[in-house]
Amino acid sequence: NIKQLFSINGGNMIKKILFSLLLITPLLPSLAKADGGFFPPDNYWVYETGQKGAIVYQDGTETLVLQTSFQGDVLDFAWIIPTPNKPEVTKVSDDIFTNLAKLTQVEDDYIIPMNKTATMELGAGSDEVQVLEEKQVGIFEIKILTATNKDALYEWLKENGFKYPASKKYILDDYISNNWFFTTAKITPEAVNDEIASKLSQGDLSPLKLVFKADNMVFPLKISGVFEQSSDTTTDAYIYYPNSVPITLYIFSDHKQEASGFEIDYANWVKPDEIETLAKDDNGNPWVDVNSKMYLTKMYQYTSYENMTDDVFFDQASNDKRVGVLSLWQKTINWLTDNSGLLLSLMIIVFFVSSFWQFKSNSKILWII
Repeated sequence: NIKQLFSINGGNMIKKILFSLLLITPLLPSLAKADGGFFPPDNYWVYETGQKGAIVYQDGTETLVLQTSFQGDVLDFAWIIPTPNKPEVTKVSDDIFTNLAKLTQVEDDYIIPMNKTATMELGAGSDEVQVLEEKQVGIFEIKILTATNKDALYEWLKENGFKYPASKKYILDDYISNNWFFTTAKITPEAVNDEIASKLSQGDLSPLKLVFKADNMVFPLKISGVFEQSSDTTTDAYIYYPNSVPITLYIFSDHKQEASGFEIDYANWVKPDEIETLAKDDNGNPWVDVNSKMYLTKMYQYTSYENMTDDVFFDQASNDKRVGVLSLWQKTINWLTDNSGLLLSLMIIVFFVSSFWQFKSNSKILWII
């Protein structure tokens, strides 16, 4: 019992140790995420450990793949993703972001600067809500809906197990006024077998793919500002929340892209077959159909909840200069450096063979040479 533990001799030391563990633990609880809103219900906890997004934009259509990693009671988690048009929601193979990380591995051992490290602080439907589609996608129960009134949408979310704070209804209204659609996802416990349960226990969620029409590429971030600090009154203990959340995005487009507040880690042209082989759908088909080479921009940032006031829209960069990719000259220098021992051995062999051949000859000209 924690209270008994603190009451015995040496309790102060134990308090210091537990407090230190709280400060260094990387598993920081979160109620909102940058890749859509993340709203676990009452009496459940989720520790967020990372977020990833991949966007392919071509011919006015956006393919958005989202994935999060976590630890906690995820079987009753709830996810809300707003999009400017009705999406087609499917799944892709789990290896997509692993393959993207390999594809964008920086060649010159470049290390992402971590000066922006996260810190911790104390702390039923109606006519106004229309459910357009319901289906099962992997382990997720998916519902796609529209709304004309923020209060009605708030009540619908509340009735369907989404812990959305009443003080943030205005964010819902922003999306409603622009005629955006909402995709909700909840894990179906019956769909979780032993293999999936093992992955979930390691904090791995299968990525979701949303395909929708969009005038501009967008990463839905504003709803992630829905965050309220609270304390665990059942144990009289404080809950520590992260002050900032890491976001990694992979953007495939006609040219190099940039976004306010994001740092570019990698940028280069990618061939169509390299893009298509990054992941598969359930039928073994490529996760996306690409007809020509595209420019891949990998970007990241640590974002505080206070700054999640707008969705992320992207701008074409002023040039297509590569980032994190070595030039031919740099590759040559690196190869010579890495293989200096082999080169030296070959030079010694050539020297002695040539010398032996030279001094066996009777030609004085050859001796001089």
